[in-house]
Amino acid sequence: MRTRLHFITTLHFLTLLVSGDQKPEIRWKSNKSQIVHHSLDKTRKNFEQEAGWLPLHDTCAENLEIPKVALLFLTRGYLQHHDTWQLWLEAVQGMLPVDAIHKISCTAEAISTAGHSCGMSGGRGALQQQHLFSIFVHVGSDENFAGFPRDSVFHGRVIPTRLKTRWGTHSLTTAIRALLKEALNDVLSQRLVLLSEWDIPLYPPRVVYLQLMAEQASRIDACPGPMFKMKPGRWRGNFLNTTFDFQHWRKADTWFSLMRHHAQAIVEDHSVERQFAKNCQHTDTNVSRWRECFSDQHYFATVLSFKGLENETFCHASMMNSGGDASKPRMFPLETVNADELRALRQTEGAVCRDKMATDLAQEHLVHFSGFNATVCALPALEYRHPLAPNCPLFARKFGPETADAVTEVLKQSGFLTQIKLEQLD
Repeated sequence: MRTRLHFITTLHFLTLLVSGDQKPEIRWKSNKSQIVHHSLDKTRKNFEQEAGWLPLHDTCAENLEIPKVALLFLTRGYLQHHDTWQLWLEAVQGMLPVDAIHKISCTAEAISTAGHSCGMSGGRGALQQQHLFSIFVHVGSDENFAGFPRDSVFHGRVIPTRLKTRWGTHSLTTAIRALLKEALNDVLSQRLVLLSEWDIPLYPPRVVYLQLMAEQASRIDACPGPMFKMKPGRWRGNFLNTTFDFQHWRKADTWFSLMRHHAQAIVEDHSVERQFAKNCQHTDTNVSRWRECFSDQHYFATVLSFKGLENETFCHASMMNSGGDASKPRMFPLETVNADELRALRQTEGAVCRDKMATDLAQEHLVHFSGFNATVCALPALEYRHPLAPNCPLFARKFGPETADAVTEVLKQSGFLTQIKLEQLD
């Protein structure tokens, strides 16, 4: 049975105008002396008072025990693709997994109660009107960032722990761990996806949600592989006789999707992280030469290997199409932003990516709360066959700020986000 839903979303274009020498309003200030050694409780309290961190409680998802995909944005503040993500999440407002509906009794009272808690009541934010995704944003403590507008899905989602970050340093790993820790405070966070301000989605949100929930492994390559792939030159002698050995050394793409228990294993680790913070540097004093070591490319896969979880990860996994070498992604120029180019990014060499089948199947596994009735409640459970291989990218990067409007318009008009006009792409 295929339920046809006519779901219309409205895109809110949100613009921050800064003219002349005027600087954006600063809503909070960082204390540089507390960047590393800080009291988490004090930091959180000050942040909540000054920046408006808003812990959200999704009554609908809690009552129906709907597992969520936590979107973790590692940013410098401004999200150039804000409008695209806004529209993307609006496309699943009020949508519920059919599997979650099966958890309640099909009595009229139970259906009414579920419909009431999942309805879009007045005054609720855009993020709260959908029940499949949650958002967590890290902004560097030294960034001149004014915060997100109140009607944005990102409003109130900048995590209290803000660190000064710099490309190529261990500070990125520390910030990512902070994002994971914050997301794990929500018991509904069952998949955790790391993204940046340069990234855009390649599929409608329902496809991404169902695909990740169906996968029973993390999209991070912690598998043993050819020596050259592991970048053995980045291993330092100082790592020897510590908590882990060279046999655990791994290299993986920075951008991943983790199952909840893998994220927990990472945030609970201290010994491996301590060694990376100390030894994964750009300069090796032992040999007095440059030895590049990018912690964010090695730490997460290495700690999973060290904890014996490598067999629970996808070998050759890919979350992101980076247009070539993931470690040196190319910038997509404005003239390449069109429907054909973006759809082509769904494919990757050596993978079977049945994108049309994925979008068709996704429509059968979600229902809008307004269409939730006894008939839908009584439908048999459907198994999502996740037609996308784990090395089929779900997102793409890097798209600069000059492409933002073009990306939003292409995705909106071609149906990448809402699935309303997918037939135009066939």
